[in-house]
Amino acid sequence: MSAAFVGGLCGVGRFNLVKTKRVSRVQSRVNRQRVRVKASVAEDVWNVTTVRKDGIDAKKKVAVIGAGLGGLVTAMELLDAGHEVQIYDIRSFPGGKVGSFQDKDGNHIEMGLHVFFGCYYNLFDLMKKLGSFDSLDLKEHKHQFINKGGNVEALDFRMGPVGAPFNGLKAFFTTNQLSPLDKAANALALATSPIVKGLVDFDGAMRDVRELDNISFSDWFLKQGGTRGSLERMWDPIAYALGFLDCDNISARCMLTIFQLFAVRSEASKLRMLEGSPDNFLVSIADFLHRSRRKDN
Repeated sequence: MSAAFVGGLCGVGRFNLVKTKRVSRVQSRVNRQRVRVKASVAEDVWNVTTVRKDGIDAKKKVAVIGAGLGGLVTAMELLDAGHEVQIYDIRSFPGGKVGSFQDKDGNHIEMGLHVFFGCYYNLFDLMKKLGSFDSLDLKEHKHQFINKGGNVEALDFRMGPVGAPFNGLKAFFTTNQLSPLDKAANALALATSPIVKGLVDFDGAMRDVRELDNISFSDWFLKQGGTRGSLERMWDPIAYALGFLDCDNISARCMLTIFQLFAVRSEASKLRMLEGSPDNFLVSIADFLHRSRRKDN
């Protein structure tokens, strides 16, 4: 029987724990399937508000499945809109892939790689709302790759006052993470992608990118002439940073969206790291949910 937690807050920053066979059965079905993560979300998922005949919004009881960052923020928005919310998760602690827990020795064990690209505008707005934005440390403008054997290579975007797209081209063509042959194949693949179109028509390019949600980045990239070696040495690590998945299991839309932003916005490729444990950030969200529930009651 699996543990799940419900968004009934029993104290500042804490969730009630329950055990539920239903969540366990759902989880077991999910585990038997190979699930590809997509960037798109069905619009009707968000259509939770109904209007009574007198024109007043009707309060709804909403269950949010999954207490990752997306689920917690969804709960915040629903509570702000006046709805009653319960959050369910298979784990005994919130946060999903941005969560952490303490082991028996008091060490904080993080569930995944926590980096914040400079184009996470909605997330930064949320952190400012919660008063936790100052907990982010801006890092040197380069992406480092730690290879087997300890060899360190990088995409170095530093180019003085020169920004996108030129600093990105410099980073790509000067890195030793890829061989000259792989660089040539990458140049061909990306030059024939919507990214080039995005330099002059960003909205049009993003419409094209959104059409690539049903194909993995690996499938798209290899069809464009890219190489498997490039995926393993360059793009898999970036995919892990974005969605904790390799390129075989993340959609082309996810990857090309971030590449598109790198190409047109200089701040997009800058990285930030969260000071201390991510649990501190999640506690801020839990406090917000707790205050909202008390206000509603």
